Amino acid sequence: MVPKRGAIPQVLRYFIRLRRPGPCQSREDWTRRNAREIAHFARKVSARYNETTLLRVAASANPQAREAAVFALGLTGSWNCNGELAGMLQDEEGSVRRAVAEALWRVWFRGRLPEDAALLREALDLETRGMVLEALNQLVRRRPDFAEAWNQRAIIHFQGRDFAASARDCERVLALNPHHFGAQAGLAQSLMRLGRSTAALWAFRKAEGLNPHMAGVSSTIRLLEKALGDDSAAA
Repeated sequence: MVPKRGAIPQVLRYFIRLRRPGPCQSREDWTRRNAREIAHFARKVSARYNETTLLRVAASANPQAREAAVFALGLTGSWNCNGELAGMLQDEEGSVRRAVAEALWRVWFRGRLPEDAALLREALDLETRGMVLEALNQLVRRRPDFAEAWNQRAIIHFQGRDFAASARDCERVLALNPHHFGAQAGLAQSLMRLGRSTAALWAFRKAEGLNPHMAGVSSTIRLLEKALGDDSAAA
């Protein structure tokens, strides 16, 4: 059941004990420096909660409890919580929305099978972009329903300025995972680089609908609307 207003769920007690990121510290640096404490948090949460009970806490009226539960789901949740987490990107609290976005990326990287994350990390850790691309080519052939492998290949294509290939891979991601705001924004960026401004505007609007708080998306939409003029209404 959802904790009553004023009650402090145990996951929040665990969360409060974690050292928080410093004012100028990146989330990546904080995660690396506190890996042991975060792993301890995940073990304690897993011993007490399952995915269903964490999702119930994530529906709490207490924003700190929501943030704690979402953070825990990012560490321990399966692909099955993807849709419910994505809906929480509309939360009124900025700290909760940031936790949700981070949790979703963790869930997406884990994929559906236990070996997915290790295979993806192995590919991304290779030395050159060409080596990474070849490893991702092999991975998407081996695991064609692993959305994040397609997304990471889309990023590699974009970095190599193959925007058509990047757009195709983003579309594949979205067919597998319609909640993937990163792929939706990536599709929009690729379409814009291809000179397809009207389609890019439509894609950016959809990205904003998935995650209304992505940096730069709203301003890009306004710029495209201004550039397209009356045509933007049909996008």
